[in-house]
Amino acid sequence: MMGALLGLLLFLALFGLLHLPYGWLLAALLLGGAGWWLEQRFRQMRHLAEHDELTGMQNRRPFERRLSAVCHSQQASLLFMELDNFGLINKQYGHLVGDQALLSICRILEQSTRQSDLLARWGGDEFVLLLPGTRADAALRLAERIRKLVEESPYRHGSMEIPLSISTGVAALARPGEAPADLLRRAEEAHRVAKQRKNTVHLGA
Repeated sequence: MMGALLGLLLFLALFGLLHLPYGWLLAALLLGGAGWWLEQRFRQMRHLAEHDELTGMQNRRPFERRLSAVCHSQQASLLFMELDNFGLINKQYGHLVGDQALLSICRILEQSTRQSDLLARWGGDEFVLLLPGTRADAALRLAERIRKLVEESPYRHGSMEIPLSISTGVAALARPGEAPADLLRRAEEAHRVAKQRKNTVHLGA
């Protein structure tokens, strides 16, 4: 409805301008301004559609696109991570504290990634990290380093210190061109094994 109204107003403005001296120039300026506004609006809407509101990270949509492209072109590994006992943190301290604890995890994850990596919030307290050009052994070392950083970085809220830990499943491409869904499934299966023990990294088959 708003788009139709703006279109009508723009048409009326252009129609009127064309009947004025140098109206074509004013009309061109008006069209240019309208085009710029629409482009900015489109970029804003796309950003909101592809990024998580709380963390600012990319969400599943752009991650799945990138995963598909990487799987068909090069070696890669995938980390599937989840904050341990997040439900208990929310229950004991409240959701606002839980959100801040989650953001502290995000900062550690972001500081541990390269520019070529893709970090995304999968949902809730789950995150995925795509590592293009990375073999399983290197991905395992990174996952262990992240696990240790999280363990050594409790979230401090006033006088409270909330211990944090993360469980991670690691999987590497079995072969070039492996289906993205298969790589993701193996990372999730490895994560489920790690989650049973908590504060653990597990390399999937």
